Amino acid sequence: MNYRPETLTEIGLSPEQLSARFPRLIALNLIGNREGRPGHDLNFLAESGVLDRLRPAPEAPPVLPTFLFGDILGGTASATIRLLAALYERTRTQRGTFLSVAIREEMLRWSYSAAHQYHLFGGQLPSPGQEFLSGQMSCYRLYPTADGRYIALAALEEKFWKAFCEFLGRLDLMPYGKSLGDPYPHKEIEAIFRSKTWAEWREALRGNTFCASPVYTFEEALQEPWAAEIWREGFLYFTPAAQPPKVPDLGEHNEWLQERLGVATALWE
Repeated sequence: MNYRPETLTEIGLSPEQLSARFPRLIALNLIGNREGRPGHDLNFLAESGVLDRLRPAPEAPPVLPTFLFGDILGGTASATIRLLAALYERTRTQRGTFLSVAIREEMLRWSYSAAHQYHLFGGQLPSPGQEFLSGQMSCYRLYPTADGRYIALAALEEKFWKAFCEFLGRLDLMPYGKSLGDPYPHKEIEAIFRSKTWAEWREALRGNTFCASPVYTFEEALQEPWAAEIWREGFLYFTPAAQPPKVPDLGEHNEWLQERLGVATALWE
């Protein structure tokens, strides 16, 4: 349900009304913010502080995401986790509950890395684009290839960084894995990655155990065997053979809802 509290009461679907009629019912109200103002994914990212951190450099404007991080992470994922917890609780107590999940608040909760740094530095945060995982460390960075593509290196743990340095034949770089903002290791490793094309590095890195990955385009990722398996399982509908389920017509289930829940009919009339 996605209605304001007064609307829920008016149509007979407030938490108190539902709990009285159906003690085992688990209901969820997924909202954008506690004030009840309308909004979309971009608004929730902006108000939670997440959007401001999505900058490649302190002076750069925030990056406008093309994926709905707020709706999917703060909405769907957070709601699913809470629903699973509520189902488990019902098996213990035989009682349902009413869950209210606000996407703006959930996005702040998911920002645990920034929150950790905020407390670690006494209420201060590094400038956007200067955090631990923003490319300042040589072990966690994007490196360009000879043809302008990229390799993603995420060798955070010492064992992975050591394996990567051994792979390059550059054990002299071992002390520089987590040195923040040091241009020397960045330039050295970048020069190595620029010596080959993306396709050449993809082959060289195939099966590596030190967390280095070619940055695939979305089209390329769809052609990978693991992606084809997802389509065959029917979780996503990107192939002509897979038919999405029929969307119910407007009002198709009104009678069933009225009979089952006994709610006010004004909502559909």
